Amino acid sequence: MRINVYSQELTDEVTRIAKQSNTDIVYSAVMFMMHSSTRLNHPWTALAYRIEVDGAVVAYCSDTAPFTELLLGREFVVDAPALDAPPPPEIAAELARLRAGVVALARGADLLIYDTQFTLAEYRLRPHWGHSHPDDAIAVARDAGVRRLCLYHHAPLRSDDDNDAILARFRAQCAASGDAFEVLSAYEGLELELTADTRGA
Repeated sequence: MRINVYSQELTDEVTRIAKQSNTDIVYSAVMFMMHSSTRLNHPWTALAYRIEVDGAVVAYCSDTAPFTELLLGREFVVDAPALDAPPPPEIAAELARLRAGVVALARGADLLIYDTQFTLAEYRLRPHWGHSHPDDAIAVARDAGVRRLCLYHHAPLRSDDDNDAILARFRAQCAASGDAFEVLSAYEGLELELTADTRGA
């Protein structure tokens, strides 16, 4: 499966079906492709997408902070807030609901592409930017039971060698934890083939 979908290519002749799920995920079908989306934790709001084509499933979760300490929404937070106390119960409940939506969206995906702009230490300095780290991506991949996790949305000033070192560290961590999914890192020109033959491989 290779995905290049542009909404302007859809015409009035295409039949569209939409269905609201019990997790607030809206599923819709456009001819042979199924896609769904759910909200992420990012200033001004961002969405994650699930695309199903020819039996293969990709979940794309870029531009999200972890769902643990800070709820981001329709405003930009200028200064980094302190993360030394847990969020109030209503915020914690909303964060848990958003995370559950992402896990449901990625459930059983052949490929989860996830925002890992920061290391954990970098995230602690900039939690209000709306980006995550590999520890969070791995936890979501584990809970969703994905087959592959692709670390994505790298810090713009990070070198390829730095990204390779991060990938090696988290591959080793997942191997030591017995995780069944493969961990890879996005790079310019990366293409992955997802077919029925590669599922479960």
